[in-house]
Amino acid sequence: MVDTVRSIRKQKGYTQEFVAKESGIARSFYTHIESGAKKPSVGVAKKIAKTLSVPWTIFFEDECSFKEQTEDHSPDCNYFSTDFKIPLKDVME
Repeated sequence: MVDTVRSIRKQKGYTQEFVAKESGIARSFYTHIESGAKKPSVGVAKKIAKTLSVPWTIFFEDECSFKEQTEDHSPDCNYFSTDFKIPLKDVME
């Protein structure tokens, strides 16, 4: 998500300040979202997505590497079960 959002913003020629202002959030908060330090709420994700003309769900896509999913048990990966390594998103569909 981090690279995707940043890349889309840059492709459109938008600054972080512009996206934040159009989305009704602080630039510092947007910067944290874009860098991956924070996740937006659904409402904020929808506002940013509207500004960037992208689906709001991109902010919640699983970005764990295969290694993280199979070996590292990264706390950033959402597992339904670490015994079976079933991503939570696969269980919820």
